[in-house]
Amino acid sequence: MIDTLYSSADKIKKTAQLSKDIRKELKTLSNTAKNEVTAVVNAYAALKKPIEKISDDMYNVLDSTSAVIGTAADNIPEFEKNIDNTTKTIDNTVNSFKAVEKTIDRTKTKLKSMITKVDELSASDDLIDLLMAVVNDPGALAEFFSSPVSLETYRLHPVDNYGSAMSPFYTSLGIWVGGIVLIAVIKVELSEKQMKKLKNPGRTQQYLGRYIIFFILSLMQSLIISLGDLYFLKIQCSSPGLFILGCLISAFVYSMIIYTLTISFNVIGKAMAVIILVLQVAGSGGTFPLEILPGPFQEIAKFLPFRYGNDILREAIAGPDIGMYWKNVLILLAYVPFALLIGLVIRIPCIRFMHFIDKRMHQSDIIV
Repeated sequence: MIDTLYSSADKIKKTAQLSKDIRKELKTLSNTAKNEVTAVVNAYAALKKPIEKISDDMYNVLDSTSAVIGTAADNIPEFEKNIDNTTKTIDNTVNSFKAVEKTIDRTKTKLKSMITKVDELSASDDLIDLLMAVVNDPGALAEFFSSPVSLETYRLHPVDNYGSAMSPFYTSLGIWVGGIVLIAVIKVELSEKQMKKLKNPGRTQQYLGRYIIFFILSLMQSLIISLGDLYFLKIQCSSPGLFILGCLISAFVYSMIIYTLTISFNVIGKAMAVIILVLQVAGSGGTFPLEILPGPFQEIAKFLPFRYGNDILREAIAGPDIGMYWKNVLILLAYVPFALLIGLVIRIPCIRFMHFIDKRMHQSDIIV
């Protein structure tokens, strides 16, 4: 078609006229071009919607891809953290497998050793002798399995009966209760008449002079208790002299503690003596070993006089360890300076307040 156009153009230039053949050809060409353009337009119209759809889809894909890339960029630190955690987990797993491998190797070595020993035993005559002994005397085997271990007990300081074992606790309890009874029946304070008769003695003279009465009566009580244990109840006692001496020392210390609390704090002191008694009954180790007592009692037991008084009497009953006996005596006597400190020093500023409390309690008619 292009060649025809070129040849027609040449003829027009030469002749300056348009022949019929050329007109016809041009018309044919024009119609053909029109038809082709129409076909192209129709084809574009048919392809327009698919192209637009493809374009929209490509835009959506690009938009989604952009969002995914943005999200991925935000999550990169977490991805890195997860990768690190995964790496650590893999390392731990590898280490665990290595440990299991070592354990298997050790077990393998032990099994080989056991197999070697079993082979050695089977090759010796000892196993045959053992089997023959079982076959010949099955009763010996039964006796062995019924009691595979035989025990021999050596009693260093034996106590014959339960009563003798418990006598230190109940003896100490009786001495302490005797001290409480004394302060209940005998006044610890001097009356005004007695003060005038004695020409107003000082605080120290009052404290020590009045205590002599309680001291003597406490010794008498403890002597009766100890002799009753030895010759009336007839408890086991390895050293009667040390037992009686321990009771007298306990009476001295217990009575001073009770007397000091009472003269210093009056009725409150009497209540304190009873509270201490209750604590000692439960937590001094007299009825149960200290090791099985609750924790609080184990902590306060070291401060309770009963603990050391009981140990003194135990040494005398079961066979004395002289060193332990005198050690407990010294610890028990260590309570005396504390009692004197309270009675001679701490008591002085409390006297006026205690008199006020005592007067108000008597006015209430609760205490006679």
